[in-house]
Amino acid sequence: MNIAFALQTTRPKDWVPSRAVVIRSDKEKDGQVLWYEGTGITWDVEAMSPHTGDLGLGKPPAGISIWEGDYTWVSEGWEHPDRGEFVAHGKFRRPTDAEWEAIREGRNPFPPRSAVSSGS
Repeated sequence: MNIAFALQTTRPKDWVPSRAVVIRSDKEKDGQVLWYEGTGITWDVEAMSPHTGDLGLGKPPAGISIWEGDYTWVSEGWEHPDRGEFVAHGKFRRPTDAEWEAIREGRNPFPPRSAVSSGS
């Protein structure tokens, strides 16, 4: 196995897929992350910002939605496989009834599944 491929597929053992509650006005280009959970999105929100444009999540639909996805390593190529970045890949969906209830009550709608989450 070449080094570049190994770096693209290797993650920490405690890696948790990402999800986030996002809100966007129909007049805005980007959305704002309200709650989040998962290794990749936690790294990005804490290092950069809670704006979907900065996080590479794509343009969310207007209103409140849930983004679910993961991050993959994209290296700069075979000459520098250790250089690169994690890139977000996911989709937006409507919140479930249980998630809507928690959001309306101002609670994090994600049941705890790991220690890597924020917003409560």
